[in-house]
Amino acid sequence: MMLLELRHELRMTALEMMKSGLVVGADGNVSARDPQTGHVVITPSGMPYDQIEDDDVVVIDLDQNVLFGRNKPSSEAPMHTYLLKHRPDIHAVMHTHAHYATLFAVANKDIPPATMNLAAQFAGPVRCAPYARPGSDEMGPTNIKYLGEKGRAVLIGNHGSLCVATTLQKVLQLSQILEENARIVYEASMIGQPVSLPKPEITWINDLVMSWENAKVG
Repeated sequence: MMLLELRHELRMTALEMMKSGLVVGADGNVSARDPQTGHVVITPSGMPYDQIEDDDVVVIDLDQNVLFGRNKPSSEAPMHTYLLKHRPDIHAVMHTHAHYATLFAVANKDIPPATMNLAAQFAGPVRCAPYARPGSDEMGPTNIKYLGEKGRAVLIGNHGSLCVATTLQKVLQLSQILEENARIVYEASMIGQPVSLPKPEITWINDLVMSWENAKVG
């Protein structure tokens, strides 16, 4: 995919992120790596997503040097580039302030794998990392520790949530699934203690879903 196409796709993904209620205004951020060049496209700093154009999307390298674009990159560029450097299997990162996932982050609580979708997509609890100052160099190392080598989501303590994937389409889907199932688990806790699926069942359903996803890629 050419960088021009990737910038357009990122803009549309950011707009859908806002329309889905995962962020408000200019909150949150999204990035994607071009596998061919290694360059990273990322949302601009401080611009509402319904007001940006393709040219507003910033292109940086993994050292955060601006290569193209008329705006400053997101203040969370250090976190995005750190994750992309240390997880070569991913090419897209999305950070949101979605309501229910952020409730768990504010409480510093993991989201248990109490729904089929949580087990299928995240293979276990979505862990909550400790608070790290936004925009700081600590954001990347702090969150990747709780994300792990194969994880696809983590809660950012007292802040929000983070999903990673191979494509922008998938990272948006994961962010939507995380928020919807965080809501379900939260509301279930009003009735009683949410019950996590047994580990063998989590492994089985996650392996099944991963095989479907890999078959689509292949």
